[in-house]
Amino acid sequence: MATKSTATTHGNYICKVGFYDIRQKTTQRKTKNGLKTETANSEFVILHGKKLIKNGFKTKLAAIEGAKELLGEKFKEVYSL
Repeated sequence: MATKSTATTHGNYICKVGFYDIRQKTTQRKTKNGLKTETANSEFVILHGKKLIKNGFKTKLAAIEGAKELLGEKFKEVYSL
């Protein structure tokens, strides 16, 4: 059996805040006629490497603000945030 890609397991890469990655997980549903799929739900998560740090963000901006809070004052100066 083939291994799953990172985009499949953790979501699509959006951006990097300091040493945290912001990724977007989407769920698909079929349209009413059943021929195409559309995005049903979107969730943003914060990862450090492969480790899930925090999840449940509804918008990209909320996830970025959450990552900045997790960095702390010391790393905000280092990464110029």
